[in-house]
Amino acid sequence: MTQKELKAAYTEELKKAWNDDEMVKYCSKSTAFVIEHNGALYGIEKPKIETSFCFGYGINGIADTEQERTAEAMVETARKSKEYFINQNLENLNRWIKSLQKILDDMGKNWAEGSHPRYMIETGEHYGGQKEDCRLRYYSIVDTFNTFNGTMGKICNDTELIKKLIAGYEEVKTEFIKRLNAYLKRYGMSKVKTWSYLSD
Repeated sequence: MTQKELKAAYTEELKKAWNDDEMVKYCSKSTAFVIEHNGALYGIEKPKIETSFCFGYGINGIADTEQERTAEAMVETARKSKEYFINQNLENLNRWIKSLQKILDDMGKNWAEGSHPRYMIETGEHYGGQKEDCRLRYYSIVDTFNTFNGTMGKICNDTELIKKLIAGYEEVKTEFIKRLNAYLKRYGMSKVKTWSYLSD
């Protein structure tokens, strides 16, 4: 299925989770990419363009001159640098890609040694109360060494799903870079707000 078809299918499944047209519309618009795997649908959230950057310095209301100068230098960098703007906006997507790739690499390495990776993917029903035939599923990264009361969903060891998630995030990143460059072409850095503050 194409992304257009998958997004349409995702929207239909949202109707099984929400008895509210506005929520269906909102959730559908907030989804940038849809992955189908073994009949289930997984959505990747549409990233938002961040234009506000703040920098704290000191601790407990105490700071020296050098800490303040460093924070102010970062304020200036964030106010003027398009490279900083793009990198900061891509930070979350890059973190997901890096984390998923590490899980995939660790799965192969650890299983070869007879153990399991510390971090894994958890999956389950996307919304509480969704209809039984609803195909929407969530995914999250969990620390398997630190689950005191178990997890909300099920630990997933499906490498194909993880590969699809990585590919999906790469697609979202590619499209987001285009959006960021279009934003900069239109507004430049005129709408970026930066400031520093003394940490309490």
